Amino acid sequence: MQVTNIADQTMQSLTPPRFSIVEDRVRTTQLLQAFNAYAKDIDVLSLDCFDTLVWRTTDVPVDVFYELQKHPLFKANRISAIQRMDAEDRARRQVFVRFGITEVTLQEIYHCGFTSLSDDTIDQLIEAEIETEQHCCYAFPAVVELIRHAHALGKKVVVVSNTYLKQNELQRLLAHVLPADVMGMLSDLFCSVDFRSAKEGQLFAEVLARIKIPADRCLHVGDNPKADLAAARKYGLHAINLCQFDPLVSDLLRMQAIAGSLADPEARRYHGFSSPFRGLYAGVDHLAMRPETLVGYLSLGPVMYAFARMVCAEYTHMQQAGKKPNLVYLMRDAYLPSLCTEILAGAPIGTQIRISRFTAIAASFRAVCDVDLYLSEECSPEHFPVMCKQLCLPEETAQTLIALARASIDPIHAFADLIHQPEILQKIFAGSAVYRERMKKYLLREANLQPGETLLLVDLGYVGRTQRALSLFLPEEMQLAGIYGLYLLAISQPEWHLTRKALFDASWCDDRVITMLCANCSLLEELCSSADKSVIHYDSEGQPIFVDGNVTEAQCEKVQMIQGECLRFVRDAQGFFANRQNDLHDNAMQRAALSELMRCMYLPLDVEMQYLQGFRHDVHKGSDEYFEIFATPAAELTSLRRRGVWFKQQHPFGLRAASLDAVMLSMTQQRLAFDVNQRDLSLRRESLPVIVQCAGKQYSQAVAASATHDGYFSLLIALSARVSDIAILIGVNYEIIQLERVEVLLKKHMLSMREEAFCCDVTGDVLTSNIMQLGGKGAQGIFVCQQKNAALLLRVDTNIAFDAGDIAAEDEYVLRMIFRPIVRREASV
Repeated sequence: MQVTNIADQTMQSLTPPRFSIVEDRVRTTQLLQAFNAYAKDIDVLSLDCFDTLVWRTTDVPVDVFYELQKHPLFKANRISAIQRMDAEDRARRQVFVRFGITEVTLQEIYHCGFTSLSDDTIDQLIEAEIETEQHCCYAFPAVVELIRHAHALGKKVVVVSNTYLKQNELQRLLAHVLPADVMGMLSDLFCSVDFRSAKEGQLFAEVLARIKIPADRCLHVGDNPKADLAAARKYGLHAINLCQFDPLVSDLLRMQAIAGSLADPEARRYHGFSSPFRGLYAGVDHLAMRPETLVGYLSLGPVMYAFARMVCAEYTHMQQAGKKPNLVYLMRDAYLPSLCTEILAGAPIGTQIRISRFTAIAASFRAVCDVDLYLSEECSPEHFPVMCKQLCLPEETAQTLIALARASIDPIHAFADLIHQPEILQKIFAGSAVYRERMKKYLLREANLQPGETLLLVDLGYVGRTQRALSLFLPEEMQLAGIYGLYLLAISQPEWHLTRKALFDASWCDDRVITMLCANCSLLEELCSSADKSVIHYDSEGQPIFVDGNVTEAQCEKVQMIQGECLRFVRDAQGFFANRQNDLHDNAMQRAALSELMRCMYLPLDVEMQYLQGFRHDVHKGSDEYFEIFATPAAELTSLRRRGVWFKQQHPFGLRAASLDAVMLSMTQQRLAFDVNQRDLSLRRESLPVIVQCAGKQYSQAVAASATHDGYFSLLIALSARVSDIAILIGVNYEIIQLERVEVLLKKHMLSMREEAFCCDVTGDVLTSNIMQLGGKGAQGIFVCQQKNAALLLRVDTNIAFDAGDIAAEDEYVLRMIFRPIVRREASV
């Protein structure tokens, strides 16, 4: 193997490097401006190839090998992506040992790694690899524009690449991905393998020797600070380092890869990690990077674009199949998807209709089996008031039923029995009939729903209860061919595939992934919703009747800005992919959208959490219930200390505010459904002596306090109606502690969505014995134990008036104390 010496001769005549007259690193949006600063002083534009002129639809370059391993020839020879990477590593090490170089050809890679294969088979494998690269690569628009601009100014354009592709192989690749006119503007291609030297070595010297133009009349542009900036300047070329992403975008992509790896276990096993939106991310002007851009353009945009593509494709398919689809978007949640599909279709398709889950279910009660279906899914004592509204019962009747049911030993069974009384069923059927007739008037007027059509529902989805409720009466009463759902997310149900399809459904996505996404969809719903109110009924003319929501004006303003950025992404993506030489496969788009949705929910960036702080979610079940999705970091940390990682209302944002390990634990537990509970989180325990006054007698026991995520401890003590006083002997273990909170809560609601409503803060009622409480700023909750028998005392009152309503006499309680040891008491000698 012989290495050319032209570089050595050229090195002697090079001029010293000059410093750049613009910034060393430029964003893709600044590329033309940076070039123009040099234009009058240069004759040649030199471009790096991969990640500058040519980008891949994968997260990292080696992801291409995971696509390659799916090729029949690779399967037949049992060649995996890992083996292909190992073969390259071996080949490079061998030529380095023998010749002191690291540049190798594809032929050398395959011959080194797979010695048993024939030359003919290796040639076929190389052909398959080049074809796979062609499929995964695309021309980056900003650099394509730069080439056209430079050529129009009379500049010579060359490509200089560190690659194992030889010139003819790289030329094939570029001819496939570049527009024909741009390919014709390239004067020459220089590949490191042809010269057995990389750009960091002597490749630039070889280039200068062949183009015969002085180095200071050349400008090189590339993404690698070492190979493209430092190496080019070493040989006297002007150089610009193309910075692909804003630091925030780079962080987002890293978190996206983490989330996507958990969401899609087949990634980097059976296929590469898809990242088709990287080129669009790179086009974001970092100077105009606002929080709503991060949330709306970079995060929500890819998800909604993929969903809108699916909706448009399915609508067209049903039209071509003669199924007469009447496309409707269920307001409020399908508001943003409706705007996205309008952009892709070029005109409005379908109708925005005001049908909520509440109104659909209210209209569905025609027989006892319909009532039973509803009761089997919703029946619980705390839901009785909402259930009576849903069952269309008058307020007076509802109050009587609720009182009777709650007074029973078995409230759920009693409530069901009361509902099945003939006179109650008649009221339900009569009220539901009113809903049905008014809803049909509304649909006829707004959607012009006609006999023989298929009602095509678009919604965010999940279980599909609205569709199921409508299916109980609409097809029969309006003579429809059927009802079909198009959803973003669809939880697997029996025979789900017959009546619906989702961007993320069980046809390709793990059920556990879908379930964990649906469990944390509150923020997604708020970001997709329209600003109007939720429908609760219809008047006699079929006009919607709305109920007031609990979303703040500030939240509405932020949502509008986020939605505007999302729609901007959809427009940009439509143009971006339309100009691609290669078609983008829907499954790659699905996987990329899934990764970003998972990241958005579980691994938000700090900027996103700050911007979305205080967002509320309206429950919309015929009540005025709402909950805060993400309060403040301090409040979320306090909640985490009190309840731990498994608190059901703990949004992943709160866990992310605490630490990466907390949210990763939650993600993996939900994703893999392994059996782990609060006690497993830490083996650190603090045993505290507790004295309980119960029915006039005193009992001593040792109670173990469990460590929280951040150095605090949580002490739980079971209570009953007979417990009157509690003494916690903290002086035995500690000299100084910080007391954060003492509370009494209803045991059956502990760690549930309703815990807060059945939790009473009694910190102010705590008395002390042989304890001095420090005062002054910053000393809140600091207790100094003056003796070893120092104790916290609490008189227990289980007749606490909780905000959430009546408490049954047999209910059990728990006392929870959150504290932090400051100074531990030394053991006696």
